[in-house]
Order: sequence, then structure tokens, then C-alpha cells
Amino acid sequence: MLKACNLKSITRIDLKINKNITTLTKYFILIFIISFYTIINAQQKTNLDLFNSLIDSSVVKILKQKELFGNIIVFKFSQDVAYPTFRNRILAHMGNEFSVVSDQVSNESIPVINYSIENASVSYGKMFRDGFWGDYLVPREIKLKGLYSIVNEKVNVFDFNYLSIDTVSADNLDTIENKSLPFTEGEHPSEPLFSSLFEPLIAVGSAALVVILFFTIRSK
Repeated sequence: MLKACNLKSITRIDLKINKNITTLTKYFILIFIISFYTIINAQQKTNLDLFNSLIDSSVVKILKQKELFGNIIVFKFSQDVAYPTFRNRILAHMGNEFSVVSDQVSNESIPVINYSIENASVSYGKMFRDGFWGDYLVPREIKLKGLYSIVNEKVNVFDFNYLSIDTVSADNLDTIENKSLPFTEGEHPSEPLFSSLFEPLIAVGSAALVVILFFTIRSK
């Protein structure tokens, strides 16, 4: 009798330990999924981030031609309404290399850099799934095209054309855009027709099959 009681007690302890282990395992899995999702989202660059990188590339190109303008310039950019963030980005980068004076200054001895953007646009490709049950992904293209002139004794004109291509989560399209900056927005692709029509049916059918199998096995 005592042995039977001990066995029951041991069995209860084992069941309790197993239950606790199962609960802890579920918590660890949940924490891992949340952490992984957070890391993925944190790595997702916004459209403005990519535009800034392309702007930096154009400034690097200008800096390589420093022999044409020396250590002081007048910078002119007349597209502040369309691209309100770009002037400060360019000036911050240039200011680390040489002195930039106000574009209101009239001094023919100081070289002038005229910077102009012809195209700054965002476009998305067709939406697709990352695997059968994976998340929806969308190809993203960020384009920056323009030109600049360096005016000293003569006028030197150069162009630039940059393209950034990657893939983003369809769920993040609204968050990677900036509604106050229209040039960071693009036309969102629609969900594939197959997915919108058949995936709900597949999900319902799968659930029904699981229920049928459960009761079939249980009856045996």
C-alpha cells in the first residue's frame, strides 16, 4: 500500500515537472519568435533612409572633384518644397569637408555648386509569398537621378543616377513610407488573386480534415 502511494506521488511529481517544462518551453518559443520578429523589423530601412544613402553617394562623387572648387563654395538647391529634407542632408555631409557659405552671397571668386534632382521615386513589384504559408513580400526600387554643376572660371556639369533594390514585408509598406514626404511613397501592389480566393478555402479544408481525422482515430 505504501509502495503504491509512493508510486502515485512520484507519478504526480513527474507529471507536474513535465507540465512545468512544457510551459517553460512554450514561453521560450514565444519569446524567441517575438525577439526574432523585432530584429527583422529593426533591420527594415525606410524609404527615406535609402534616399539619404543615395544622396550621400552623390555628395561623395562631388567631393572627388574637390580640385574644381577648393575649400569654400556657395551651394544652391532650389527644390526645397519637393524635397525638404535633402538640403540639410547635403550640407551636413559637405560641411565636414569644406566651408559652405549662404547662397545669397554674391562673390564671383567663390565657386558655386548647383544641385538639382530630376527624379526621386519609389516603386514596388508584384507581391509574392515567402513559401506557401510565409509572409507576403514585395520587391522595392528606390531611384535617385539628377545633376550638378560646378561653376568657377567655367561651368562643369555632371550627372548621377543611383538605384537601390531590395525586398520588404508587405505588412511594412505603410511604416517604411513617410506620409508627409510624397516622394517616399509608391503605389502598393494588390494581393495575388490565388491567395485571396483559395487560401481561405485551403485553411478551412485543412481544419475540417484535422477534425475528421481526430474523431476517426478516437473512434478506433
